[in-house]
Amino acid sequence: MGDSLTRYQYLSLCYILRHRKPQSKETYPSVVQENTWHGWPAFFNGSSNMLYPYETCTVCDRGGTYEYRNYHDPHLNIKLTYIQFRGIGFQKENWINTYFPNNEHIDVVVTNVGFFGFHKSVNQDDYIGTLKALADKVVWKTTTYKDGEYADPNWWSRQSHMRSPCNRTIMNIVDHYMCNHEGVLCLDTSWTATHAKSTNYWDTTHFKEPIYAMLNDELINVLSKAMTTL
Repeated sequence: MGDSLTRYQYLSLCYILRHRKPQSKETYPSVVQENTWHGWPAFFNGSSNMLYPYETCTVCDRGGTYEYRNYHDPHLNIKLTYIQFRGIGFQKENWINTYFPNNEHIDVVVTNVGFFGFHKSVNQDDYIGTLKALADKVVWKTTTYKDGEYADPNWWSRQSHMRSPCNRTIMNIVDHYMCNHEGVLCLDTSWTATHAKSTNYWDTTHFKEPIYAMLNDELINVLSKAMTTL
């Protein structure tokens, strides 16, 4: 659950499961990033087609507020869901009924509320409490860094074009609180500040492979370690 930062990690994981290998850095831009397609509908259909017959963009609204995608491989008995959630309008009951109408069992929820001012719009305790009631395990994914952000201390102050911008200090405070919340596992992406070079981005925010594959490797390691301590 999250914004486009999480969408692309979801698509990367689906691709690995579907094709038994990660996408290469060379082929990635032409396959799943939205700006290589002629409009959002083409992107939604095209990205699902590359994962055929297991992935469906169930509810997709032009890359706007609503995006609900499902991946189901019956042979591996794996179900993945991406829900676009950017921390806006969080109302517990309505939100649960919309996305989880049948009280389906959920093993793991991985979440981040995204960029902009979304970190400030969510009551952290309510949000985590709701997810812990839904799933066996909750993983908080910290917010990845933008291209050039780490090297430029004034990066956020110049983002006047953003709606409700949120600075890195606020995001780090929320990430630290969520990662130290009782019963929450932490997917720490802070290494993207210094290890993801400009050539690993296809814009200022989103990565090329192998970065998403690396994030998914880290996610699997976090979950594996949690399982061994049970």
